[in-house]
Amino acid sequence: MNVHALTMRDRFGDALDKVIMGLYSGGAQIIAGTDSGIDNCPHGAYVSGLEALAMVGLPAVEILEAATLRAARALGVDDRTGTIEPGKDADLIGVRGDPRSDLSVLHHVEMVVARGTEHRPAPHRVRAGALAAPAGPGPR
Repeated sequence: MNVHALTMRDRFGDALDKVIMGLYSGGAQIIAGTDSGIDNCPHGAYVSGLEALAMVGLPAVEILEAATLRAARALGVDDRTGTIEPGKDADLIGVRGDPRSDLSVLHHVEMVVARGTEHRPAPHRVRAGALAAPAGPGPR
């Protein structure tokens, strides 16, 4: 668990649990978003926000859909991205492990494919055995 997720939990406590799970239980479509990359919100905080959703009880598969398909729908770009399927932009990430059972693997992105072009971190950071997971909509 990342320190940013724990900080969010400490900051909002049970109120976060009640609000998020109340919305989810009531059928609300939870959508993951981010302010990452601006002051006081590092890029890694996005995954921490996903982990915070898990801490309040949302299932990992639901969280991943909130960060991919539902985020793309909310932005009106689900015709191009948000899922991996023929005819859509090839937008995905590769991580070691299965985020459906452990969201923390998302902290260690080993590959990004954006619109079909593969990007990898510096060679000293690349590890073998990456597993593809859909990435949410990115800048266009």
